[in-house]
Amino acid sequence: MVSSFVVSYNNQKAIETSASSNLSVTKAEFISVSGTVISGNGTPLAQASILSTDNNQVVNTNPKGQFIITAPVNGHLKVTCNGYNTMSVTINNSSSLLIMLQPES
Repeated sequence: MVSSFVVSYNNQKAIETSASSNLSVTKAEFISVSGTVISGNGTPLAQASILSTDNNQVVNTNPKGQFIITAPVNGHLKVTCNGYNTMSVTINNSSSLLIMLQPES
């Protein structure tokens, strides 16, 4: 019989339990997030990269700067594009995002 154990993901402790505690595991809820990536002057950015840092899914924007990605409802996205500053975005249960990147200085 196991009296205690630790569950880890990507070398980070996710769950620790012992014989005296109850363990409950919940499944992460995912949503489809669509959005548009634009420059500071409103120009759509084609081929920007959108990374869901929670599930490592990556998509690129189309010529109109649009994308669709599946991610956890409260997940995080990392948005990159050549010549622009990287931006981190928290989804906060939003199914539609408008992301404006600023040029690198």
